[in-house]
Amino acid sequence: MEIKKIMKVSDLLPVINLPWNETEQVEVLIVPLHKNDNKNDANLERIKRVQSALSQYANKDLIPLEKEAWAKHCEEKYGNTGY
Repeated sequence: MEIKKIMKVSDLLPVINLPWNETEQVEVLIVPLHKNDNKNDANLERIKRVQSALSQYANKDLIPLEKEAWAKHCEEKYGNTGY
């Protein structure tokens, strides 16, 4: 199963750095990875191609921060919840 959604670039900027104007719309495609399923070899190959194509937009300085990015975002948005 895959999910497709049209979104504004501005909604995605907190998650990914995109080269388009904030007011433009893009189609977001989410495809789950099932590494042990041979049926998805074609999907995995397609995902690798997309990842390769998008890698040029990656901010190498932010990659080490990705591991804790969601927790930090929630803390900034909602404050320290004590968990």
